[in-house]
Amino acid sequence: MIEMKNHSFLLEVLKEILKIQLNAKLLLVGDGPYKEAIQKKAEELKLQNDIIYYGVTDKVNEVLQVMDVFILPSLYEGVPLTVIEAAASGLKYVISDTINSHLAKNELELKLSLQLTAKEWAEKILNHTKEYNRMNQKELIENSGFDIKKQTLLLEKIYKDILQGE
Repeated sequence: MIEMKNHSFLLEVLKEILKIQLNAKLLLVGDGPYKEAIQKKAEELKLQNDIIYYGVTDKVNEVLQVMDVFILPSLYEGVPLTVIEAAASGLKYVISDTINSHLAKNELELKLSLQLTAKEWAEKILNHTKEYNRMNQKELIENSGFDIKKQTLLLEKIYKDILQGE
């Protein structure tokens, strides 16, 4: 958990979501130097019973299967593989408009401005995740250039071309 991920704002969003959807839970995956600060903020907001701290895992796909939505309100970000993994699992995701997912336009993605309030984020998240069925997103991932088999073949071609040029 690091500052750029904007966990403080995420907790504010959770607080607003809980005003509308009482049984909501926040699943935080990972670890880092800000974990204690996040836990302290959660206690200040009286959210400690509404958050699950999962820790570090190599079972990302399995963890994504228990989620209803993936939320990443980062202040800044490169290409977040977590978003690509969420999309690949058919999970709707909400990201700040400071992030470029590099995925083709799709119905899973909702980009929101960090200028919006936590309440506005909460309302838009709940609206975005109403009544949807997860579907295989293989085509979305492939068309966005994230298919490992296609990328491996591309790299092999690049290396062969380089070696043939010597």
